[in-house]
Amino acid sequence: MEDEQYTALKTAMGEALVSFKELRLTVAEDVPYSDGPLIIERFSDRVDDIVGWLEEMSESLSDCLFHLSKGQDRDNVRKALVFCQSQGNKIASTFCRDLMSYETIRELRRVGRRNGPEWIAWGLSLERALEACKLPIDSLQRALIGAWNEVAKQATSGIVVTNTSIGIDARPTSGDRLPGA
Repeated sequence: MEDEQYTALKTAMGEALVSFKELRLTVAEDVPYSDGPLIIERFSDRVDDIVGWLEEMSESLSDCLFHLSKGQDRDNVRKALVFCQSQGNKIASTFCRDLMSYETIRELRRVGRRNGPEWIAWGLSLERALEACKLPIDSLQRALIGAWNEVAKQATSGIVVTNTSIGIDARPTSGDRLPGA
């Protein structure tokens, strides 16, 4: 993989990890009190899952590229990208389904209204932190596409197709009919 694609993917992973760690801090540390509603615990668990998946992605890609820099099998790059793509898909799905869904946001707002101004302020802070995660997820998906594109280029760069027509006259004769003629 070219350094450019590697850098873009590592950068995107890093940015996503920072955003989700900030979200985790908002969920876990800034919550008005620790004995909150069950939705807060479920929300926190999903954020922890995403942080873990991002860390696994980063570790997998780093290991693979270390081995690649030593001249080892390029198949490791493909395997690492398959793993990263799988993790990236889980992250995007979990983010949309469990964190940004209308039902989740509605329930979080309901918790704020029921529990007063401190909870309302926390909910607004949480929504800002969620919004800050959207662009890094999109960047991560685009970086994965770029990495796959590079792998595809490398896979086809050594393929040469030649056609030799020695001794064959490919010109039509007067009696040949062309299709559709």
